[in-house]
Amino acid sequence: MNTFILDFENYNLSEDEILSITEANTHLLQKHYLYALHELFTAYYINILRRIEFFGISLVLEDINKNNLFEAIELDILKRWEKFDEIDIIKSLRHLKIINNHLPPETSINVPVT
Repeated sequence: MNTFILDFENYNLSEDEILSITEANTHLLQKHYLYALHELFTAYYINILRRIEFFGISLVLEDINKNNLFEAIELDILKRWEKFDEIDIIKSLRHLKIINNHLPPETSINVPVT
């Protein structure tokens, strides 16, 4: 049986991110690849939202030009941002040069081919 191992102690992940990655692992083992991809995207998206809230919400809200949609009183991070389109947020972060599409030159990804 294939296993997926991630040492969560070496990453600063929230409980929601860990849950999504764990669910993705379960789906991968069951060969439900689309569900796994959805869970991985959810973990990625939560991580992005946490970083936005840590570094400054105002920059992104101004760039997206939708200040009135942010639900600051919500406790759940996904509920605070649920009125926003995920793609708009990612585009804004790319526009503000907070994230990019490029891997550093020293990064290599080895994907086994079966």
